[in-house]
Amino acid sequence: TVTNLINLPLSSPDYFAVLLANNILGGGAEARLFKNLREKHGFTYGAYSNTGTGRFQTKFYATAAVRNEKVDSAVVEFLKEINNIRTTKVSAEDLQNSKNLYNGSFALGLENPARTAAFASNILINNLPKDFYRTYLQKINAVTAEDVQRVAKKYFNHDNTRVVIVGKAETFTEGLKKDGFKVNMFDNYANPVMGANVASAAKLEPKQIISNYIKALGGEAAIKKITSVSQKGEMAVQGQKLAIAMKNMAPNLTSVEVTIGGQTAMKEAFNGNTGYALQMGQKSEMTGEDLMAKKEEKGIVNQLYYATDGTKLDAAGTVKVGDTDAYKLNVTSPSGLKKTEYYDVKTGLLLKDEKTSKKGAVEINQSTEYKDYKKVGDVLFPYTMVQSVQTPQGAQEFTITITDIKINTALKAEDFN
Repeated sequence: TVTNLINLPLSSPDYFAVLLANNILGGGAEARLFKNLREKHGFTYGAYSNTGTGRFQTKFYATAAVRNEKVDSAVVEFLKEINNIRTTKVSAEDLQNSKNLYNGSFALGLENPARTAAFASNILINNLPKDFYRTYLQKINAVTAEDVQRVAKKYFNHDNTRVVIVGKAETFTEGLKKDGFKVNMFDNYANPVMGANVASAAKLEPKQIISNYIKALGGEAAIKKITSVSQKGEMAVQGQKLAIAMKNMAPNLTSVEVTIGGQTAMKEAFNGNTGYALQMGQKSEMTGEDLMAKKEEKGIVNQLYYATDGTKLDAAGTVKVGDTDAYKLNVTSPSGLKKTEYYDVKTGLLLKDEKTSKKGAVEINQSTEYKDYKKVGDVLFPYTMVQSVQTPQGAQEFTITITDIKINTALKAEDFN
């Protein structure tokens, strides 16, 4: 998001020119930001801008959801388009198209009684002239290309704006610095972070990192004694608590079921050869990368087999996961599927994993944090998992809290069909 503060009450003489300037810049699919970042460069599904209005200070912002590796390039294009509308007069065609849009939408809005009531309210609250909406289209159509350029210079700040980015800092920080940006880092709670989370040289080889993890869990012998795991817990999604049940059986059978009031809301199952996902009554067969990833998993703890199944490991240094130093390990499966795992430098335990997959043309970034390890029998299991899913449409995070884990229960192959 590229943003700056503005003062733009409805009574401002610049109000109508700003409406048109913003519409030309980022008001929709025909606007400049959309055509540049989506249609020309393919950085995002949509790029837009907006100017708030009201009696109090508000903000101008231009925003898009962009893949981490394209962030620095997207920022450059945002600022280029903002600078263009500030320094170059818009064409007569662009200006007229924008006016036509407001003429049409204003007329359609009058069909809704709530809209006319809002007009009356706005006049009273903002101390507007009584003919403000009666002359609305007249004022829209009186805006010139010179007016658009003038207000763009005044309200769309280019040289002293703020660029706000949420994502994996290590993937775009250096690119932003090379482009001349000063980068300030903050954590999830807006506390300043000193420096980017740039990986330093790893002090352990990949095999040793995995070996330490296996030992930290309880050891290879103890892990191999486990043939099945049944877990129950709660999942918090947007303030709502759902029940979740997860089952695993060697060599690689898995099942996850989420229920609401005893009714299945979502289920995913893999029987060793085929799998499916069931959501709100709609069933879809597991295919592509999802199916391949399930087939390649082995045992209750997949890392136990990295050394023998052709998995490639690359130690990518140490980074911070929250406040914890972690070894960053890039993992490539035998079929070429990639993910990144982070292991606690002190305890050896897995802190987090990340992967990117595709559903058709949609790229999905997923991460899971593992916390609150407790011993069940002779092996440690995480009792809290924080999962995050990011798509071009936005991000969602939910927390799974495990309440009960049982090992070596009498599961059957039918449980995974």
